[in-house]
Amino acid sequence: MQREPIHWQPITMLPTLVMMANDALAEAEEQLENMQIAAQRPGLLDAATIDRAVGIYEEQRHFLTIYAEQGRRWQELHPTGATLRQLDALLATTANATTVNAELLAVLAQLQSLPTSPQDEDWYTTVGEIAMALADGRTTEALAWADEALETAGWTARQRAELLGLRGLAWVDNGEFGEAERDYRAALALWAMLPEDADRIKHIKTWDLLIQALLHQEDFPQATEAVTILVQLVDTHKDGLLTQPDGPRLWTTTAYHRALVAEFSLDYSTAATWYAEAQQRSQTIALAPEHPLNRLIAEGIERGGQGS
Repeated sequence: MQREPIHWQPITMLPTLVMMANDALAEAEEQLENMQIAAQRPGLLDAATIDRAVGIYEEQRHFLTIYAEQGRRWQELHPTGATLRQLDALLATTANATTVNAELLAVLAQLQSLPTSPQDEDWYTTVGEIAMALADGRTTEALAWADEALETAGWTARQRAELLGLRGLAWVDNGEFGEAERDYRAALALWAMLPEDADRIKHIKTWDLLIQALLHQEDFPQATEAVTILVQLVDTHKDGLLTQPDGPRLWTTTAYHRALVAEFSLDYSTAATWYAEAQQRSQTIALAPEHPLNRLIAEGIERGGQGS
């Protein structure tokens, strides 16, 4: 892969590079722990997730090499005092991060060598059958196929999370929101075991679906807690979400659900704030005027106006 030319920085950038090296070390240490757990549980991660992680941490290795070389060049300036102490910290942190990064890539190589099962074609066939049954309104069949699939051994954690999410949709179509809540919570527990970049969109969608299931049960305290977590999750990953196909809509939906939960809890001032935020987000992402979400937001704002 052809890389951009390296632009060596003035020593005034030292504090920034120290921060970047610290972040790289913390991230590599966290992911090393995650991948060591995955190595002890074959099949926990699918091949695509492992390959993507390899790409990310090979890129990190490249940047750590640049940090080390930049530090060496700054050493030639013979800094003193606080600047020298910062430079020493940069070089030590970069060396530690490089070691952890090498261990992480070694674990990832081990994971790549492990067999994965069931085969991908089995997975796509299974998910396709359940999704088609849901689309056609054949809820009983969708539930039966999802039950059968979840009893099958060998799925990765990510695949099981997706299957639980699909079965949750079938429960909702069947009007059994308590069962849906159970499956969504189980799916979220699995998502929590996976690296952050495993599939952020599907992770956030599961939170979104859990909130809807809680609202159907009128369990406002639980819905408030769930939607607060969802807002935090979306805000943390906003930049990454807005580059994904369904990410911008989820960004807006988060604000709408925050407003809706507040309104159902009779906290009208908070609801009004979040309906306004949802409307602003819909404009920011240029959501089509005829999109149903725009209508729901407008109705919420109108209800707030009537109640004031």
